[in-house]
Amino acid sequence: MSAIRPDIHTVVITTGVDSVELAADALRSLGAAAVEERRGADPDVVEVVAVLGEPGAGLEVAVESLSVSWHVRVEVVDARPADTWKDFARPVEIGDWLVLRPEWWPSSGDGHRDVIEVVIDPGASFGLGDHPTTRLCAAALGRLVRPGDQLLDMGCGSGVLSIVACRLGARRAVAVDIAPDAVLAAERNAALNEVADRVEVRLGSVVPDVIADVVVANILAPVLIEHCRDLVAAVVPGGRLVLSGLLVGHHTHVLEAYRSAGLRFDDLSESDGWCALVFSRDASPRP
Repeated sequence: MSAIRPDIHTVVITTGVDSVELAADALRSLGAAAVEERRGADPDVVEVVAVLGEPGAGLEVAVESLSVSWHVRVEVVDARPADTWKDFARPVEIGDWLVLRPEWWPSSGDGHRDVIEVVIDPGASFGLGDHPTTRLCAAALGRLVRPGDQLLDMGCGSGVLSIVACRLGARRAVAVDIAPDAVLAAERNAALNEVADRVEVRLGSVVPDVIADVVVANILAPVLIEHCRDLVAAVVPGGRLVLSGLLVGHHTHVLEAYRSAGLRFDDLSESDGWCALVFSRDASPRP
């Protein structure tokens, strides 16, 4: 009897740089748990890739709907060597204070540096924290989180930012994601880093009962716009908000939306074509 090939079918959208966020958002709306970007020789062309499930009518309908706006193709990937990427994964250093280490990579701690080491198992392709937006958000948390703070992490993925905040002294982090696999990954990683008692992971997109000293949302621009009021309401007076998932030069509409919602714009940082925005809320409530 022949073995069954454990193939994975990925959907690939070819688009321009200006439409990357929209394409990624469309894939997520169709059920993609994670989205990857591929950039080639042409800097103006990007391939946005995601797994949308098993072949069948559902996949065909998804491709047909995406094809209205973009050039779309389906690729078949043999999943048998899927774990070989682990051989090339490396720890991610952020500044001189933080290392994000793959679970299967040996610790490099030598006891002579005051460095926070966070262990990450990416689960269903939620990344190891090496994406520029994750690095930008983590760096911002390093500047903003104080001992005793509460964090709200919207679009938590593997939970890395919630874990970083707890390792910086936050008393509690509420990590939220719309993907069930992300919830499982974040819970596992919180346990790996011995902060499971301080990280509460939730499935969903809105958390009206949570307010936090620091709110971080590393998600796409359309989602940031959609949930602007919710995220602003979650920031305590005197608190800070960090937004990323934004391309450099394509963030002004997000900045203006949050400034119009009553926050003060404090800072912009950039890395590899991506940026993060930091806002603050007045310490005194408005009359």
